[in-house]
Amino acid sequence: MRLSEEGWRVLHDCEDDIRAREDRLTELIGPDLGDSLAEVLDRAASVLAGGYFGDRAAEAAAVEARRRRPAKGPGLSL
Repeated sequence: MRLSEEGWRVLHDCEDDIRAREDRLTELIGPDLGDSLAEVLDRAASVLAGGYFGDRAAEAAAVEARRRRPAKGPGLSL
């Protein structure tokens, strides 16, 4: 799989948003990342998802929202 020209354009357009999320994640997680990759990923997912882990209704709503998205993103080609 590789990005098409449109895919590269979309990626470029999203770069500032991605960097802002990375900065927010770094700030919220802080220097104590945990003892394992799983712990770090769980903390990162919780921060980025708005902390809905453990809240079944909020998690179900987030899952449903993801299901409504197209299966194949714009700008991807096989």
